Amino acid sequence: MRQATAAEHVARIRKLCRVCGGTVQSRADERRRGATVFFVKDFVSEFLISFGLDVSKDDAAIHPPLFCNKCKAKLRKPRYKGKVHPVKWQDHTEECVACGQTTWVRG
Repeated sequence: MRQATAAEHVARIRKLCRVCGGTVQSRADERRRGATVFFVKDFVSEFLISFGLDVSKDDAAIHPPLFCNKCKAKLRKPRYKGKVHPVKWQDHTEECVACGQTTWVRG
C-alpha cells in the first residue's frame, strides 16, 4: 500500500472530527442535509473546560480544524465533563491513523 503524502494527509484530516475522529460533513453536504460542523478555534475555552484539551496551539498538519455535531452536544453538557476521551492526533507517519494505516489512540 502506498504511503500518503503530507498534502494528502492534511486533506484527509480536514474531513475528520477533532474529538472523535469520525467523518464530518463537507460544507456542501451540510447545506443539503442540515448537518452542522463547527470550527475548533471558535470553542477554545469550552474545549479546555469540558475535555481538558488545549486546542489553542493545534497544528494544521496534525489536528483537524472541525468537530461534529455529536461532539458539540457533549461539549455543552456537564454530564460528559471528564468522560470524553478525544483522539490523540500525531504527526503523519507510515502508520498514520488518519490515512487508514492503523487504529485510533484515545487519550
